Amino acid sequence: MMPTAKNIWTMKYDASLEASAQAWTNQCTMTHSGSPNGENGCFLGNQETNVVNALSTCCDLWWAELVNNGAPSDLVLTSSNWYPTGHWSQMAWANTLKVGCGLAYCPNSTYKTHIFCQYSPPGNYMGQKIYEPGPVCSGCNVVNGQLQCQYGLCI
Repeated sequence: MMPTAKNIWTMKYDASLEASAQAWTNQCTMTHSGSPNGENGCFLGNQETNVVNALSTCCDLWWAELVNNGAPSDLVLTSSNWYPTGHWSQMAWANTLKVGCGLAYCPNSTYKTHIFCQYSPPGNYMGQKIYEPGPVCSGCNVVNGQLQCQYGLCI
């Protein structure tokens, strides 16, 4: 069971991150782009024609890293726990505010469907906490006396 988070922000979809991710995904390479953004890649063996299904599958695979490997008990990312949970931790990184994804069909690749998502600001900083544990939304801003929280996330 993960501790509740006091400071995870709602992520917004970003067209410029999508354009960057799409440009890289169109290269049909199975390596990271080297972008200054955070980045997750996913490669599916079939040619998935439904974009929503393909993206959902990749998100499920990335999030499954938490289920399969657990999170560090202190929530601090280290070189030893990054590899088995790095996709999940980028998705869960508290200070990441934006995401954009690209999908390409790569007929000459072993894996026909390639997806990359880019995140800004990036996460996965060694020695830093993925998020701050605490009462849900207790680290969110207060505006005019109103806690800026929705669905357990800071807004």
